[in-house]
Amino acid sequence: MTRPAVSEAPLAPPARARREGAVRWQDPPIANAELVARVLAGEAWAQAALYFRFADDLGSLALRLTRDEDDARDVLQDTFVIAFEQLAKVSDPAKVGGWLRMILVHRVRRRFRRRRLFRLVGFVQGEEIPLESLARADASQEVLADLRRVDRAVSALDDRERLVWTLRHLEDETLPRIAELTGISLATVKRDLTRATDHVKRVMGVE
Repeated sequence: MTRPAVSEAPLAPPARARREGAVRWQDPPIANAELVARVLAGEAWAQAALYFRFADDLGSLALRLTRDEDDARDVLQDTFVIAFEQLAKVSDPAKVGGWLRMILVHRVRRRFRRRRLFRLVGFVQGEEIPLESLARADASQEVLADLRRVDRAVSALDDRERLVWTLRHLEDETLPRIAELTGISLATVKRDLTRATDHVKRVMGVE
């Protein structure tokens, strides 16, 4: 399946993050491992720098997964709160970006469970952001039409199937990596992805 043309528009970082850090890690560039070490050493600018290094990509991922701006902001904030509390536990500081993605995906799963609870008690949340609205500005009308059809198909999936489908087809993650990110067994990931992909193909009229 062709990957839809989705934008990378980030969520705005929180005002409390210091811009000093956003500048200092760029000139000269500081490797992830060193930046993590600086944060753990208590250097305040390094904490802001770590935030600004990854906030845009993580914010975009949160928005694509949750399809809700408020949820995405909350998930992004929770991710960094947890990350700074547990940073000393990172086994490979050079790969801190992947570790942050794992935290974020786990927070998204918790958010989905909360949504299900709200639905059970009859609380209806606001409408989700259409997949079409996440497309690049130069996307063709044909692409936008395809995204609308995909949107209808994906919206009918349950939360876990949609999460797995999005990570595979929008984020290009491998199945083992999806299992690692979500904490779901590889066999379950494969099963969910097969069901989700088959459903989307049926709706799209793809054999």
